[in-house]
Amino acid sequence: MKLAFFWQRLDSPGLEQAEVELGHQLALTASGSLLHADTGSSLRYRMQVDSHGRLGHAHIDISAPEGRQLTLQHTETGRWLVNGLPQADWDACQEFDLQNCGLTNALPIRRLRLAEGDSVELNMLFVRLPNLQAALCPQRYRAGCPTRTAAPATATNRRATAPKSR
Repeated sequence: MKLAFFWQRLDSPGLEQAEVELGHQLALTASGSLLHADTGSSLRYRMQVDSHGRLGHAHIDISAPEGRQLTLQHTETGRWLVNGLPQADWDACQEFDLQNCGLTNALPIRRLRLAEGDSVELNMLFVRLPNLQAALCPQRYRAGCPTRTAAPATATNRRATAPKSR
């Protein structure tokens, strides 16, 4: 099943558009674009999520303020590869978040099947915009109301509505 999502930031001007194809269990493939006035960022992303709801591969291509790319891969053995190079310091991290990206905010909520109002703190591989620097970052996620659009507020207080798995 193919779905289209649109998010509008509430804290500053910004938009996200994503096309998501749901696969078996929690698997999905997605492509999208982000425009953020506060960071001057304009980017496109592609990602694949495995049947357990965890990121397998992501490619981020930022065109503004200056062009750069980042490729992340999370192997079946739990190793993170950044542009093909292993990052052993990140092996304990199971989650991925692209700054101000509604889709990546929805992934752990969908995987953990958080009910409205439930929350959890997770250690995220957080990719900052516009420099595409990745670092480990603890973040608290809370499931929002599924009947309205909810946008992330801060790095420690995330709300999102996740697409349901098949």
